[in-house]
Amino acid sequence: MTRLRGIISLMPPRSTPHLRDAFASALVPGLGQLLQGRRRAALISAAPLLLVALLLLLGVASNGLVGLAASFATAGRLALLTLLLLLMIPWRVAVVLDAARGADRRAAVSLVIVATMLLAAAPHAGAALITSRASSTVDDIFSGFESPSPGASSESTPTPPPIGDRFTMLLVGADAMGARTSFNTDSMIIASWDRVGGWVSTISIPRDIVNVPLGNGDVWEPKINSLWPVAQRNKELFPDGPAVALRTALGAMFGVQIDATAVIAIPTFRTLINDIGGVDVQVKRTILDASYRTGDFKGV
Repeated sequence: MTRLRGIISLMPPRSTPHLRDAFASALVPGLGQLLQGRRRAALISAAPLLLVALLLLLGVASNGLVGLAASFATAGRLALLTLLLLLMIPWRVAVVLDAARGADRRAAVSLVIVATMLLAAAPHAGAALITSRASSTVDDIFSGFESPSPGASSESTPTPPPIGDRFTMLLVGADAMGARTSFNTDSMIIASWDRVGGWVSTISIPRDIVNVPLGNGDVWEPKINSLWPVAQRNKELFPDGPAVALRTALGAMFGVQIDATAVIAIPTFRTLINDIGGVDVQVKRTILDASYRTGDFKGV
């Protein structure tokens, strides 16, 4: 407190209102200009914020809060949002400097102005960092896999259908991690989203299902969880890649059209959990299985 009073004592009296206005504009763009009686400058300074607020209100009114958030859940849109947040930092700094016009340029005053500019830029920089990490996470999960070669198949690959009233996705969890080279799809869930009713229906596919139709007249006789790695190694038999092969097979088995595939391996799942702050699991009772054995370890 003594040091703060010392800094304030070094400031000329005429700088105090301008610093107050600069701090006000750091909190709310244009508020400092409004306190100075510069209404036109205040409106211009607040215009980007008012435009963003208006667009958000229109988005919530037309799609709802959840729908608006879901519309940004793509790597490309999150990257664009990150860029916009970064571009807003110079605007926030310029608004603060405009409100501080007329303040004395002594060292103490300049120090406070710089701190105020950092205060204005910090929320945008922090939000940009969060959206950038979210974009990277989404890109890891919803990867494009392997695009079919133009000359690999005699039949043209159909254009992915636009999202209509219902969108169905195959969610895949693979056991790849560490030195393990297999990519068995031990977790498979078909999720169907009714965009009109707002409902999501899911069904879990047992990994040990056999004799699954491939959708082209052939049948996959081994366990369905082994189709992905085999399709990945045999591109001449599965030219469209393992993701298309698996979702086509499961779609043929259930008689549904699966529009997209999302896959996550154990390392990516670990990254996803860390990005959301972790998950706490509280074990309320002890479980003992003396017959369980693995290697030199006995009992669990």
